[in-house]
Amino acid sequence: MPQPVRPPQHLPRIQPNPLSRSALSSSVQLFTEREDGRRRTGSGVVFALAGERSYIVTTAHLLEPQVPQKVFVALPGQTERTEAQVLTINAEKDIALLETTPLRVKPVHFQEDARLGENIWVVSFPWGRRVTVVNGFVSQIAQENDNPASITRGPISLIDATVSYGTSGGGVFNGKTGNLLGIVRGYRTAKLSVPGGNGQSLSVPIAGETTVIPISDIRCQLEEAQLAHLTPIDDWASLDDGGLGCPKVTASTSGATKTN
Repeated sequence: MPQPVRPPQHLPRIQPNPLSRSALSSSVQLFTEREDGRRRTGSGVVFALAGERSYIVTTAHLLEPQVPQKVFVALPGQTERTEAQVLTINAEKDIALLETTPLRVKPVHFQEDARLGENIWVVSFPWGRRVTVVNGFVSQIAQENDNPASITRGPISLIDATVSYGTSGGGVFNGKTGNLLGIVRGYRTAKLSVPGGNGQSLSVPIAGETTVIPISDIRCQLEEAQLAHLTPIDDWASLDDGGLGCPKVTASTSGATKTN
């Protein structure tokens, strides 16, 4: 007689994907509406929830020029929008901090150090559409404290990931841990002539040349805005200075096309 098939006694335990657990759950879509009727879209990352408020980091150029405007936040897959208030804008570092009423998301964890060639994910809302995930890797480390030896590990500077309009402020996440390494600032493009296009050209992103605002710059902005206490202390535990100082970081930003 054939033996009855028995169900397996021990099934392998499936570990949650850090990308879906951290990156997607902390990413938000941003909309700006100005008095002249113009509108723009971008991306952001929720980095803290405290005092019945959610806190978001994005790029400053999404809000430039700084004219009267309203900023709204939407969660992935939802049409409801929540109005946000601008806390601070640093045009030089291209960082803006926003706050809203509590959003039902899990704040991300920061990670300052990245390794050259490390796998990353970019989560954003290109062209104001649905949440999009792009894979890539770290293509350049920012030079830290004028130390030319810091070429393989440190704050992230460039990534090899193709992005487009609306990706500004989108999170750049460690592919293994889901921790936030920085946010997208812009990308470099090459102009290609279109045969028979009557002088028209295409702007094609250059591989490995998407610029990133590293966590080290975001940390400094939080300290300047007196908001560093909002992030978990273990986010800064690996820093040599204990998170009390701001390193001088030189990143490759010249010639970048901002994504908004």
